[in-house]
Amino acid sequence: MDIDAHLRLSFVTEQLPAILWTTDCALRISSAVGAGLSALGLTPHQVVGVSLIDFFAGDPGAERNVAAH
Repeated sequence: MDIDAHLRLSFVTEQLPAILWTTDCALRISSAVGAGLSALGLTPHQVVGVSLIDFFAGDPGAERNVAAH
């Protein structure tokens, strides 16, 4: 991917009113971007290393949603 394409993709993903994340094989967040983080009062550094179960704690249906991964 060329630098311009990478910069455009980074700009778009950081502005999305959503959270895009990747996880490791233990379902811990390994990276996260998106304006949805700031809407929750979070930064990417605060969620990296957090398990999906912990991230969604208290959310109805969280275990079922995480199990789908």
